[in-house]
Amino acid sequence: MLLMAWSYLWTDLPTRIGLIGAAVFGLWAVGCLRYVATHYTRVPGGQWTTWEKAQGQLPLPQSEERAA
Repeated sequence: MLLMAWSYLWTDLPTRIGLIGAAVFGLWAVGCLRYVATHYTRVPGGQWTTWEKAQGQLPLPQSEERAA
């Protein structure tokens, strides 16, 4: 039964196209999340983010971040 379902999945063209599309979308979404995580977030006391560099803003010292 499982083998029949698996073989149908790979012989049915619209299903295959949908799975490929979902996989491509998933990879794109993960790439977007990684980009945002590496360019727009910073651990306290860490390096400047790309956005902070572009704005010319200095990151706050750790003591000021805790107080804010």
